[in-house]
Amino acid sequence: MRIKLFFLFLFALKMGFAQQDFTLPDGSSFQVWEDVTLYSKTYYVNQNHNMASDANPGTQDMPFETISKAAEVLQPGEKVIISSGIYREMTQPVKGGFSNSKMICYQAEKGARVIVSGAIVLKEQWITSISPNGQPFSHKLWQAPLHENYFNEPSPFKIENASEADIELMPWAEDWKNRLPYSLPRGMIFQNGKRLNQMAEYIDLIRMPGTFWVQDGGDIIHIHPFDKMNPNEAIMEITAYQQLFKPLKPGLSYIHINGLEFEKAGNGFPRVGTGAVFVNGGENWIIENNIVRQCNSVGIEAGARVKEIRASSKEENQLAKNHKGGFIIRNNEVYDCGTGGIQGHDVSNSLIYKNHIHHIGWQNVERYWECSAIKILVVRNSLTSDNIIHDVEGASAIWFDWDIRNSRITRNIIYDIAPNYNGAVFIEASQVPNLIDNNFFWDIGTFAVSLYDTDLSMVCNNFFGNTNTAISSRVNTNRSLNGTQLSSKDNKMVNNIFYNVQNSPIIQNKENVHDYNLIDSKSCLWIENWQKENWDTNSHLTEMEVFFNKDTHYLSISLGNAVSPFDNEVLVKMDFFGNRRRTSTAGPIANIFSGKLQFNLTKK
Repeated sequence: MRIKLFFLFLFALKMGFAQQDFTLPDGSSFQVWEDVTLYSKTYYVNQNHNMASDANPGTQDMPFETISKAAEVLQPGEKVIISSGIYREMTQPVKGGFSNSKMICYQAEKGARVIVSGAIVLKEQWITSISPNGQPFSHKLWQAPLHENYFNEPSPFKIENASEADIELMPWAEDWKNRLPYSLPRGMIFQNGKRLNQMAEYIDLIRMPGTFWVQDGGDIIHIHPFDKMNPNEAIMEITAYQQLFKPLKPGLSYIHINGLEFEKAGNGFPRVGTGAVFVNGGENWIIENNIVRQCNSVGIEAGARVKEIRASSKEENQLAKNHKGGFIIRNNEVYDCGTGGIQGHDVSNSLIYKNHIHHIGWQNVERYWECSAIKILVVRNSLTSDNIIHDVEGASAIWFDWDIRNSRITRNIIYDIAPNYNGAVFIEASQVPNLIDNNFFWDIGTFAVSLYDTDLSMVCNNFFGNTNTAISSRVNTNRSLNGTQLSSKDNKMVNNIFYNVQNSPIIQNKENVHDYNLIDSKSCLWIENWQKENWDTNSHLTEMEVFFNKDTHYLSISLGNAVSPFDNEVLVKMDFFGNRRRTSTAGPIANIFSGKLQFNLTKK
């Protein structure tokens, strides 16, 4: 009978009966909106067309040469179709749309590969490197000049990652003023498309191939190439732009970006206004089906704030409070970014959905507290769902920061998160209900979920496997929010599965609930002492065998003993695959009671 039910379940998935759950913690439904514009005019950009010119009218036969030209002329209700090519420019839209029926759209031509690059090819002759004391040091090292005419804006090689003035606006990062790598230049160098690592001292170049050093002032660069290569025989690129898509002025809304590849942005560490793709305070953007990669700091930035200032004016705070947000960020791939993948300050009514975010945090600057694959501050009525996040170092996977309200993190696949201070999923400083449910965690170096200075959050129906510590709920600071001292209580951590979790949860306050979970008694050796402290007294213990294939995302679960449903309330009505829960069961997949089952977590 059990096998029959399982195959009926698979049939339902195949037939599309399973559905997405867009319910927010307060029971309301997140309203997904779409671009329904009937575009009245279409422009064309094709740099490889033999008639391409920005003096053209932008037709298929006489297309524009640059995306920037299209950004100058597009009006609400118009779109641009972009053909294959490498467009080395920063696009600055002049206008936004009026509504979802009168948007402005930037779209790749069907089947085209449109690369928007912040890097230019360095045409200088490379010569043997001369050390700062005026002597040749090694034939392995090379140097070339960086002239001002390479840059249409200030050279990223002359701007620090985070200057002393930047750090003054981020007092929580005070310890890092004038220290490495914050004081290093933002510029990056690429050899045949492969990113070189920046060294702090000239002498360090000799130790590692694939490195570069910027001589004082940013006018000369020195490199130790990959594979002992002569750089004169390679394509050597330098970042000329800090950002790749940024409206000319703040507040342009209803812009749709679809199917582009953004790469090689030499952006910096300030937490506001640095994203390679930056909405610059606009509302109701759709950013979908894009690739964003090889950024010095952040890939995509969407929020109300456009800059960081010491003391925001009442007018600016009111503007942020009234900001509609409404961002749809979905089906993007974001990777090889130094500090973060998707970021935003003051984010409301927004969906971050089905993105693939990986290899984030290579700058290893976690301790200035702005690093995560997804990090959004002051989150309201928003949903982060169905993302795949992995290979993150010196950063969290998802971080909701400060006064989080009615927001949900659900159905994400999160794995290979290196040890960090805040955990894989981090909810910070919240006093109203938020929900973390139906997520799959695997190979988490420290905490899978951290609830710091946070009340009333629910951590339900998640799977924690090969994890140091599944959940930590504690008071982390002495701050106040909305006139009330922050605490960590009234959180519910129920109906989760624990497999090969090394340490017991960390829960400071007995006003929290940690119970009705399914725990592998063989690998979670802390459970006996934990239950003696009156935690998980209603939880079920069994022996499990679990295998997760990181390439295929297949999950195999074998239960040694049959387990029955719990008698507590069903807090999350639908499971990972969109199927309804009719009884209280543990984990993201409903009705796991006994036997061996296999699931493809990416087939929903």
